[in-house]
Amino acid sequence: MRHTTSAGRILMAVGALAGLLVLWPEGGTAAIRGSAGLTDRECLRCHGDPALTRVQPGERGRTMYVDPALLAGSRHAKVACSACHTGIAKLPHDARLSRAQCTTCHQREAKAYAGSIHGKGLAKADADVPICQRCHGGHDIAGARDPTSRVQPLRQARICMECHADTRITARHAEMPNVLLIRAYADSVHGQAVTKKGLVVAPTCTGCHGTHDLKPADDPGSSVHRANVAETCGGCHRGILAEYRDSIHAAALATGVKDAPTCTGCHGEHTIAAPTDPASRVAPRNIPKTCGGCHAAERIVKAYGLATKRGETYADSFHGIAAQFGNLEAANCASCHGFHDVRPSSDPRSRVAKANLPATCGTCHPGAGARFAEGRVHIEKTKESAPGVYYVRTFYTWFIGLLMACFLGYMAVEVYGYRRRQQHRKQAGSNRRAGEP
Repeated sequence: MRHTTSAGRILMAVGALAGLLVLWPEGGTAAIRGSAGLTDRECLRCHGDPALTRVQPGERGRTMYVDPALLAGSRHAKVACSACHTGIAKLPHDARLSRAQCTTCHQREAKAYAGSIHGKGLAKADADVPICQRCHGGHDIAGARDPTSRVQPLRQARICMECHADTRITARHAEMPNVLLIRAYADSVHGQAVTKKGLVVAPTCTGCHGTHDLKPADDPGSSVHRANVAETCGGCHRGILAEYRDSIHAAALATGVKDAPTCTGCHGEHTIAAPTDPASRVAPRNIPKTCGGCHAAERIVKAYGLATKRGETYADSFHGIAAQFGNLEAANCASCHGFHDVRPSSDPRSRVAKANLPATCGTCHPGAGARFAEGRVHIEKTKESAPGVYYVRTFYTWFIGLLMACFLGYMAVEVYGYRRRQQHRKQAGSNRRAGEP
């Protein structure tokens, strides 16, 4: 009898729970989540009316209509309206409400945003700075990895360009980068990887500049500050970063040398192109000019005691002359000194260390031995640096100049004699005609 009574109680409890679930109103889950405020069902009684999309003439502001289908398919489908739109105690609510609060849940992101250039702009009541909804969306918000998300890698650059490529906004903010520079990203090797090849691993704006904690490039805390650029690029190019860290350029940068080249100093930023692209700053024909940006700059050469006239002496060399005439296989700066692993000639690991020159030259000249590499490359045309070159060049300069002068003199005498002969012929002809009967 006791067993039957216990079973009956269980059946009664199950029946009561089933009846409660049947009688529970639609949006009941939302009601539980929004128990401190209002249920979603109550909100959508008004905001679910498509008529609210209509804006009266002269009226400003966003639509007050919320599409229930979009909301149900969003990342916040299980979040109650009152969890974001706080401060509503009764209906109808006030006509003007405070902005939806994302910080209630996303505290870490909110803290990062507050310290960013965007967050500081918002604190100054700058209406142009992006807020959460402007980048991520509103009631249709999707997760960052969702293909429909506004900040999904294949779409993310377009979101940033809504502001950064808008000349009306940039005109009000002189500190913003040039619009043309920003738009150039689409044609860069990174932009093409995203738009043409659909590579979600290719870097977009946030991949380099950061997301909620974005800072200006001159801020030491910025991921694109010159002291941090190599590490940022190394997030994808890990092998190259390892080589660069061991170079003379990285060593100089680590000691605070502001002129030391980093990734963007050689490859560019938004305009970066593949090395095989003729427009690339590191294409073979452009490398001497790129390296010369520092090594031919008088200020930098004097400030750091660098060897002088590197670009000029290379241009006068066989390799330089061949390169100027379009020979892309001719050795350039990187062919001898290396790319990311450039080291001083005093370093035994350097490609231009004396012991390594035969191997370096042998890359293009198979079989090159120790004597092959004894010749100098960067030769200045002075008596002190290379007297043999100086005297030979001087001799041929004067010799060729004198030869050209003699040739021009000969041509002048020849033209003068020709004209004199022509005049004599004409005169003789006139005399013959005058003597005829």
